[in-house]
Amino acid sequence: MPIKRLTFLLLIGMALTSCQKSAWYRQRRFYKPVKTSPQSAAKPYREKRTMKLKSVVFEPHPEDMRQAKILFNQSEDYYRKGAYFEAEGLLKEAITIYPFLAPANLMLGKIYLIRGSAVRDPVLLENARMMFEMAKALEPTAKESDLLLELFQYEELIP
Repeated sequence: MPIKRLTFLLLIGMALTSCQKSAWYRQRRFYKPVKTSPQSAAKPYREKRTMKLKSVVFEPHPEDMRQAKILFNQSEDYYRKGAYFEAEGLLKEAITIYPFLAPANLMLGKIYLIRGSAVRDPVLLENARMMFEMAKALEPTAKESDLLLELFQYEELIP
């Protein structure tokens, strides 16, 4: 019986010391010194510094533009064949590489419009409208994006 009590006390003692070590270890691990002075509570944050930002003009690499156009041309072939899923993947990749390619945004919007109309999915239709607006913003003189945006002019009236 005394051996069991001794073992029990030893286990409790080890558990208590390990808790103390873990708290000490956590304090040292995060390098947060504990300060108990009341002055530290008065100013918890540093003063905010203001920075003047320089305007940076993003110039895409010509290789990125070329790769995006190649992907767009491949997706155009798939689109004409009716393979919308493959065309959508290539267009998304082209837009990821070079997001300022207006015909890619327009074609992706058309695919979203076709797929969204087929299953009556409002999310796909909203994505189509957004892609048409992006194409219009990138090429304001394009008439096709204006015509496609007119489809969404009376969306509140359609149940």
